[in-house]
Amino acid sequence: VEVKSFPKPPPLVQVVMEAVCTLLHQPASWESAKRVLGQTDFMDQLLTLDKDNIDNKVIRSLKRYIDNPDFNPETVGTVSKAAKGLCMW
Repeated sequence: VEVKSFPKPPPLVQVVMEAVCTLLHQPASWESAKRVLGQTDFMDQLLTLDKDNIDNKVIRSLKRYIDNPDFNPETVGTVSKAAKGLCMW
């Protein structure tokens, strides 16, 4: 609820949610992120994602987030505890 409640999220929250959307094969946008967060099976999607078999195209798309020095749980946690948990995931 905390993350979804932002009308315009802090940049680090948006970065985390774009990465989550990318992993879930959704458009990397805040509008898409709000839809994903609102899905009743959102947590189940995270728990059942096969992290050992992520498509190379998705991994390449994630590189821009992973290379961001602020994309780490400690820094993200200063802005949002919920986004910190998603960043750790």
